[in-house]
This record gives sequence, structure tokens and C-alpha cells, in this order.
Amino acid sequence: MEMTTKVRIFVSLCNCQLLLSMLQVTFGSFDPTLTDSGQYPSLYQVAPRDTYLALGMVSLMLHFRWTWVGLLITEGQKGLQFLSDVRAEMDWNRVCVAFVKMISTLAVSYLSATQKHDIVAIGTSSVNVVVIYYDTDSTHDVNYNIAQNFVTWKVWVTNSQWNVDLTGRDFILDPFHGILVLSPHHEEISGFKNFVQEASPFRYPEDTYLVIYWSKNFHCSFSDFDCALKDCTPNASLAWLPPNRFDTAMSDRSYNIYNAVYAVAHALHAMLLEEVQRPPMKNRQVMMFSPWQLHRFLKNIQFNNPAGDQVNLDDRRKLDSEYDILNFWNFPEGLRLKVKVLVSECSLANDDCVFSRSTSVHKDGDLVVGAFFSLYSYTYFIEATGMKPSKDVLIMQIAPTNYKNVLTFIFAIEEINRNPHLLPNMSLGYEFHNIYYSHWRLLESFFILYTGQDEIPNYFCGRESKSVAVLTGTAWANAAQTGTLLELYKFPQFAFGSFDPVLSDNGQFPSLYQTAPKDTSLALGMVSLMLHFSWTWVGLVIAEGQKGLQFLSDVKREMDGNRVCVAFVKVIPSVLVSYTSVTKQHDFLSKETSPVNIVIIYFDSVGLNDMNYQVGLYLVTWRVWVTNSEWHSDVSGRNFIFDSFHGTLIFSQHHEEISGFKNFIETVNPSTYPEDTFLTLYWFQNFHCSFSDSDCALKDCTPNASLARLPMNRFDVAMSDGSYNTYNAVYAVAHALQGLLLQQVQMQPVGNWNAMVFSPWQLHTFLKELQFYNPAGDKVNLDKKSKVDAKYDILNFWNFPEGLRLRVKVGEFSTHAPALQQLSLFENMIEWATGITETPRSVCSDSCNPGFRKAPQEGKATCCFLCMPCAENEIANQTDMEQCVKCPDHQYASTQRNYCLQKSVTFLAYEDPLGKTLATTSLSLALVTVVVLGLFVKHRDTPIVKANNRALSYTLLISLTCCFLCSLLFIGRPSTATCILQQTTFAVVFTVAVSSVLAKTITVVLAFKVTAPGRRMRQLLVSGAPNSIIPICSLIQLTLCGVWMGTNPPYIDTDAHSEHGHILIVCNKGSLTAFYCVLGYLGSLALLSFTVAFLARNLPDTFNEAKFLTFSMLVFCSVWVTFLPVYHSTKGKVMVAMEVFSILASSAGLLGCIFAPKCYIILVRPKRNCLTGIRGKTHSLRKMPSY
Repeated sequence: MEMTTKVRIFVSLCNCQLLLSMLQVTFGSFDPTLTDSGQYPSLYQVAPRDTYLALGMVSLMLHFRWTWVGLLITEGQKGLQFLSDVRAEMDWNRVCVAFVKMISTLAVSYLSATQKHDIVAIGTSSVNVVVIYYDTDSTHDVNYNIAQNFVTWKVWVTNSQWNVDLTGRDFILDPFHGILVLSPHHEEISGFKNFVQEASPFRYPEDTYLVIYWSKNFHCSFSDFDCALKDCTPNASLAWLPPNRFDTAMSDRSYNIYNAVYAVAHALHAMLLEEVQRPPMKNRQVMMFSPWQLHRFLKNIQFNNPAGDQVNLDDRRKLDSEYDILNFWNFPEGLRLKVKVLVSECSLANDDCVFSRSTSVHKDGDLVVGAFFSLYSYTYFIEATGMKPSKDVLIMQIAPTNYKNVLTFIFAIEEINRNPHLLPNMSLGYEFHNIYYSHWRLLESFFILYTGQDEIPNYFCGRESKSVAVLTGTAWANAAQTGTLLELYKFPQFAFGSFDPVLSDNGQFPSLYQTAPKDTSLALGMVSLMLHFSWTWVGLVIAEGQKGLQFLSDVKREMDGNRVCVAFVKVIPSVLVSYTSVTKQHDFLSKETSPVNIVIIYFDSVGLNDMNYQVGLYLVTWRVWVTNSEWHSDVSGRNFIFDSFHGTLIFSQHHEEISGFKNFIETVNPSTYPEDTFLTLYWFQNFHCSFSDSDCALKDCTPNASLARLPMNRFDVAMSDGSYNTYNAVYAVAHALQGLLLQQVQMQPVGNWNAMVFSPWQLHTFLKELQFYNPAGDKVNLDKKSKVDAKYDILNFWNFPEGLRLRVKVGEFSTHAPALQQLSLFENMIEWATGITETPRSVCSDSCNPGFRKAPQEGKATCCFLCMPCAENEIANQTDMEQCVKCPDHQYASTQRNYCLQKSVTFLAYEDPLGKTLATTSLSLALVTVVVLGLFVKHRDTPIVKANNRALSYTLLISLTCCFLCSLLFIGRPSTATCILQQTTFAVVFTVAVSSVLAKTITVVLAFKVTAPGRRMRQLLVSGAPNSIIPICSLIQLTLCGVWMGTNPPYIDTDAHSEHGHILIVCNKGSLTAFYCVLGYLGSLALLSFTVAFLARNLPDTFNEAKFLTFSMLVFCSVWVTFLPVYHSTKGKVMVAMEVFSILASSAGLLGCIFAPKCYIILVRPKRNCLTGIRGKTHSLRKMPSY
């Protein structure tokens, strides 16, 4: 048996099919041609008849008064038949055909590629409504032609064979957005969506087509071994694909296939039952039959499928189809939702019942409270196409949140009527109107309310008006538009939306009152939440309008004051602007917003639908939205598997629960409020009702239907802020009336109660300063001067899985609490957005850890910065520090530069390796000097010791010993005494040593200059005059040291900068001038000694030590000349060690150069240390030739 949709297949295969009597079941739309039993005796159609499709479309035209309509018909027998039917209906109902365009099929279009089907030519430009009849063969081609011309201003009406974007062509603005589709009605097949979600190649490996489809759509690859799929997208499912790739909703053809399979199954079942009832066969296992035998059972088969719909294969008794009217939503491109907006039973009788009803509701009472509510979502076809004003609109759906305001309005009035203490012996009635977003319709509604008539203003020929006050809605535009007119009558007005500072202007709106508390602290509350979670990089999405701009100013001021940066600001136009300028796409989730994880959305009641729609399209599950209470989820009924708003944090005005409200919602129904046409319509839309043909009464509704049983996206029984403000507004009117009536009772004479009348303007006296407590115990204040800021509940929106829609209180914010207690949160209760498992972060730059400071980036916000390490000896002990802090002198920065450490006190101690080395060297050299001195004393009578003044040699050796030992004063913990002794001892001892060398040098010179016994030189040498040089030079040095010690002596000092992590205890020189004078004087003596020794270096004598003195002074001067630059380039202990080393080196130079040769002769060459040796050497010198 074979199932097919194409007529051409039957024509080409008919001969074979007839010969074999093969069963054929078609699952396309009904085709009268295929009912010819003579030509197609083995063919059956499961689709119902579509004879009344033309009638349904023309009924839709009549409903909207569309009398100038174009027709686009696909070529073929079915297209021509529909063209004949629809033209007959249009002619009968006086609807004119603007044009007729026949569109070639896809096959013809491709064969004649040069032909272009310009279906929207110049002659069609004045037509705003076009009927398109599709056949399955031509869908691609017609879609392509319309999309190429990109016609966004026309309304298309089509049949269910149409489908969008079959070839995957994507357009930013879809020409088919808003199309009306008449689709055969069928119930939903239980389990089908679950089956589609679970279907996969791994479950059905025999389905090669599913394997190919999977590989193309889920990024799979094939195994080289067995061509099995691998590396596919994890948890892949057909249900995750976008609608243009795969739509999980069952189409008409899919439903027909479903019924065709069940038809075959029922026929088989009937045939097998017949076989079973026959006499038993000898061999039951060989019971067989041929497919042609099923014809007898299929011809008359009728059954109800599992969904409850009747299926009939008998063409003679086949019924006409009922139609669902679907509205295709695809703006911006990618949404692809088909929303059921109406059910049509051929003549659209239900439609006539719904839209023939009034858009206002009235219930009489002694006094009437009026109200304007925006109950519908409208698409203004007239404004989108630029036509002149008209009242014709397309009604999409009642907004459930706004209708809850209506129910609260009714509930409050009934509660007041039952209250014996408020307005006793008087009943309140109500009257409310549905308002449109246009100025003239709003004024029209007010005149109906105020005058009690529908046509002629200011001429009272209708019912008497009893209205005393009016609730003007939630939007600022409504109040602003009606304010000027209502002010002429001093008519009390109540705005029940969020608080608007503009409306509190007594000069502009003296008769308008706001029941909502001030929301000036909303921006502060949101910024406090940012600070609590350390969110410093936040985006702003603001609804266009005066309130939105005011909030933008407030929140930016709070963010700037608390160092929270604005990542981006996107202003979203209202839904009205969005519809009138349909070519503009509000892409507020562009590339620049991608790194922002936290977005504040400020909603206004006018722009709810559009903004939810824009955010939902992107399915942004990783962002956290922070919004105000004007927001509500899925207002337009758009459903997503993952909700973009799951985890949203909502600031909602705190209010107590109203007793009895939920019970009222559960019990309200159209039978208890028959005058409420909106409730009837809402019931019809949500509880599968139909209308009676006689009186348009509801029938066949869901049993025990209740608003409380609807999903939360359809109706939330919890009272919203707008509903609560509506409740308080009604009570404010009642309390003002109570005050006015009490006043009139006191003024009226007894028995004259019936004559007591008043005008609405008299209520202002009581309303201006009205303050009262509502039944829930909350204080309501209408005084504009004393109105206080609201207290906010922070709600967390839970919607995973989609459909949960719970608002859970997770915190509070109140400016009336102490500063540190204004925000309170229960973080463990917060559900973050889908995909976030921990508290999210939203920063432009990661925090600078301790040890780093923030460095601003030029041209970027303050929250965007670089982290620079702190400088030497500076720390940053907190995150995100602007500047590093310098450690005190007694502390130093840690390696990470995140805290200061206490410096350890240090000095050149004996325990240090360097101190030990220097001390050991000093003592060793002193010991060597003492040994040399002992050696000289022992050999004091030898020529080599007696030569060059033995006493000077002793003095020099003793002074050198002191030089070596004085270096020990520089090692160890400094004290005042050691600091003074260091410099004075060093200066005096070295002066003695150098002056001794000078005296020895002068002695040598004098000894060689004496030629006659009587000369003065000899007298000086004999008298020991050179020895007086030592005390004279020493006395001068002592004088300099005395002056130094008397003026600015050395003292103990600390050096905190020379060595990292240490405080050095050092000896400060005190007066550097005195120090350099002492050192300069010592250098002068050394230079003088070197000069004299250098001049006497060539004097002949066996024991002439002039050469050794010259070399020793050269070493001495070299050491101290090198010392000066090195000393000044070192710090800390090294400086002290350098000074000690210079003392030891210079002293060792003197000791080695002067006394080492003499010790060598004394110890190694003793023969040369006698007169014989001296004479022999002298004699040999005299015999040397002279040159």
C-alpha cells in the first residue's frame, strides 16, 4: 500500500496501480478530482473537505470591512477551483477583486529560469490585503517571489498549505510577519511532542534519512570504521532546532498521515475480526490475505482517532472542515510562532458573537466609579499602512495582567458594598471601558462615561451619569491625554500605575491623584543590589518614555556615586511605536553588550510586550536581569523551552495580602458577571468554549473551569502592584465619599436626606490630604506633599522548567531602615539564570589583587582598568586599591607587596661571616705586627734595626698595631662611645703611623745630606729633630678631632633604606666637614711622605729603606684613593666593612712594604745583618764600573 500527496504520481502510475489494485491513501489537502471512483477506485483521502475555505476567507474580509482584495493563486486544478469558489463568494458579498495573479509551480519556474514572476507589481501597490492560495507543489516559489520583493506592509491571508522559509532563507524583517492562516482544526495528539524530542538515529538506526538529517543539523561526523555518527551536539534533539529547521507542532499533512495509518490499522482490525469469526482452518498459521481485500473495509470506514477527532474515508459522507485562524508572528525574523487567534466554523459564527459585544461594562449603583483599562493587545493595520484613521483593528488577545486590574476593581467595589461601616445604605456601581492607544478613542471613552451616552457629546439624551471619579490607567500617556479635558469638569482622576513625578504637578494635574507610593528609591535599591554582589559592569535597557528617562537619570547618578559603571544604555521604543514603524528592529543585544552579565531593565506598562518579545527572541539564558514590578513574564503567550527570564530579580512594592481576593478569583465566571463581556471573551479564549447560535451564550466550556486553574502565563492569581493600586484607588474614592456624605448629613436638615446631591469636584476637599488604612492594614496616602518612598520586596522569578513561573521573595529593600540594614537578602534562596551555578560576576576588568593597584585606561570607563604592581616598598593590602601605600621606615613590603613586615635591626656584628672574617684578619695582622716588634726589639743592636732610627721603627710598629686593633671599633653594635672612638682613634693612630713614615723618610734624607760634622744638618740629625714630627703632626690632628668632637661629634643613627628588610644601626659622622678635614689632613701627610720618599729612593746605602717607604706610601695612598668612591657607592654593612678593609689594607701595606724586607734579612740572611757583610757589599759596590 502507498501513501502520497501528488496527483502526477497517480497519473503516471495509475495503470500499474489499477492492475494490482494497490491501496493508496493521500494525506494532502482534499482534492475533488481524486474522488472520481471510476478513475481512482483504489484511492482514499483522509483530509476533510475544504469547500468552505473560500467562504471562511471572505467572512474574514467582511469582518474587517476589506473590500479591495488581491488574489494570488497557484497554477493547477485545485488553484483554479479555489479561484472560482472565492470569486463567487466575493461577488455575492460585494468584495471586489483588485487583481488576480497566477503563479507558476516550482517545476515550471525552474525550467523557465529567465521568467520572473513579479507578483507585487506597480498595479498592486494600492492593495493592502492579498489572499494567497497555496498548493503543495508551489510553496517554495511563491515564498521566494514575495520574499524577494520584501513586502512588509501587506496583510496576507492564506491556507494551511503555506509554510515559512522552507529553503532556509532568512530576512531581518520577514514579509510574512502578521499573515493570517486558515488551517483545518484538529486536536493535539498526546505524546507526539515527546516522541519528536526523543527521536534520534541511535533509537532508529534503520532510518537513514534521520541519520543524514542529524549529521546536517547537529554538527556530526561519520566514523571511518562503520559510518556511524560521532561527535554530535550533546543532548541533541529535534525539538531544540529553530522552527525553520524543524517545527514540533503537528502540521495538517502530518495529522493526515497519522489518520491514514490509523485508517489502515482499523481496516486490518476489522478484516482480522471477520477472519476470526469464520470456521477454523486446518492450519491457522497459513492464514493470509491480499491488500485488495481491504477495500471493502476502507470504503465505509469511520472512526475517532486517539485525539477524539472523527476520521471518515467515505467521500459521500465526508464533512467540511472547521478552521483555526492562526496569526504568524515572525518579527524579528526567527520567532516563527503560529498563534491561534480565532476558531471558524465555516461561517465564523463565534467570531460574530465575540466582536459584536460592547467594549464597555456597566453595573448600576447609587454612585458609579469609572475606570479605563487597556485590555487588548492591538495591531494597528491602519497606521502601519498609512491609511486615514479608521476604527478597524485586529484583536489579538486579552492581556491577563491588565484584566486582573479589572477584577480587582470589581472586587474592591463589592467588598465596600458589603462593609457596613463604609458608605452604609449606599451602593457603588462601576463602569469601565477598554481604551486604545490613540487620543481620540480615549476621549470618546471618557464622553461615554461622563455623559452616559454613546453618540452626541454634551446633549444628555441617554442614561443619567452617576460617575463620581475615574481610574485613568497605568500609563502616563493616558493620564496626560485625559487630564486637560477632565480638568474642565474638575473630575477626580486616579492613576493606579507606578508613581510618576510629572503627574504630581498640582499646576498641570490638580485633579489627579496617585495611589502608588513614591519610587524614587528604586534606583538606589537596584544599585545597592549591585554593590552587594560586587557587580560593577551593568547594562541598562530602558523603556522609552518620560518615566524611563527619569529612571535612567536616577540610576546613572546612583551608579556614578557608587563606582558602578554603565556598560551600555539601550532605549527600547514602546509597543505602539514598534508596530507603527515595523521596519525598525530594536537589536539591543548587539556585540558590544556580550561581556555584560547583569542588565537592569526598566519597564513601563506601555512597552511590556515589545521588550519581552525582543529579549525572548535571543534566548539569553546566561544573563541576570534586574527589573521593576511593571515586568511580567510571557505577557503575549510566547513559550520557550528555556525561558530567557529565569532567575530575574524583581523589585516589587511591598504590600500585605488582601484577604478574600484569591477566593474571589477562583469563583468568578461569566455566569456570575454576565455584563462583563471581557470575562466572557477571556473564558471563550481559554476554556475551549463555543457560542450558542441563538443568543451567543457560552456553551461546551471546560467543566469546573476557573481562572485559578489557568497556567501562570495566562493568569496569575497573586495581586500585582497595579492591581493593589487599583484596590487602594477604589477605597480612596469610598473614604472621600464617606467624608463628604458625613459633612452633608451634618449640614442637611432632618428628613431631607433624599434631596442630598453633590458634584464630583466636591470630593477634592477630602482627597487632597486623604490618608487611611486599607483592610490589609497598609497605609494609603494621597497627599502629594507627605507621600513617602515605597518599601520593596525583591522577588526571584523561577521558570525552569518553562511554565513554573514562581515569584519567590528573596529579600527586601527599604530606605526607612538604618543605612547598613536597608538591603537584606537570602542568597541561598536565589535561583540564578539557566547555566549559572554560582553567584555571577559582572565586571569590565577583573579585580586587582592585593599587591596591585588600578591603572585607568584612557578613553574607557573607570571600571575598565589595568592592574599594575606596587612600587618598591609600597603595598596594596586590599583588592582594587586606587593607590599603593608606602610602608613606614621601620617596616618593609612583603614579596607579594600586600602587607608590611617589621624590619629587623642589624649591624656588622662579630657573629656575621663578614664580621668574623674582618675581626680575625684584624687580630691576626695585629699579632703579626707585635711579633715583628718583638723581633726588632730582640735584634735591636743589629745594623739593620739601628739603621733609619730604631725608635721611629718602634713607634711605627706600635701605631700599626693600634691601626689594626682600631678596626675592631667598627665591628659590633655601635654605641656613642664606639662611634666617637672610631673616628678619633682612626685619625690619631693613622696620623702617628703616617708621620712616623714621614719622619723615617726625612731621617734618610738628612743622613745622606750630612757631609761635614759641623754642619747644621748633622746637628739636626744628631739632636733627633725628625722625631718631633710625630708629636707635631699628631697634635694638629688632635686639634682637628677636638674641634670635631666639640661641634658635631659622631652619633648613633639608623639606616632603614640601605638593606631591604633591615634597619641598620650605624655611626653617623656628625659633621662631614670635620670628617673630610681629618681625612684630608691625613691624606696630605701621606702625600708628603710619598713625595719625600720618592725623591730619596735612589740614595745609595745598604740599608736605605727609601725605596720601601716609597712603595709603602704608594700602597697606602692607592688604598685610600680607591676607598673614597667605593665608600660612597656602597650602603649598609658593606660600607662599614669597606672602611674596615681600607684600614686593614693600608696598614698591612705599610707593615709589609717597610718591615717585610728587614724581617727577611734578620731571619733568612743573618750574615747580611753584620758589619762584615756590610763592608763586603760596600767594597763590591765601589769596584763596579761607572757609566
